[in-house]
Amino acid sequence: MTRVLRHATWTIGADREAPEPPARFVTCKGCEARSEPSTAQADTDAWALKHAGQTGHRTYREFAAAHLRAYPAPGNPHAQAGEGS
Repeated sequence: MTRVLRHATWTIGADREAPEPPARFVTCKGCEARSEPSTAQADTDAWALKHAGQTGHRTYREFAAAHLRAYPAPGNPHAQAGEGS
């Protein structure tokens, strides 16, 4: 069965059911080398500092991947039905 709900309000936020925490990694803007993904800021910072010491490169990009989930807002029929997945 398919239901179409028009104009139902939803919210989006951190997925409270995600088994793993958000991960981040850093790339060097000078050569595009990349750190290993990590859930700890200290790990990616340490990689960037080591890379800077070895190469002299000083600029980096940080990327973070978080798990998000859409949740029905109050008043959305899915909220009353308990359908949040």
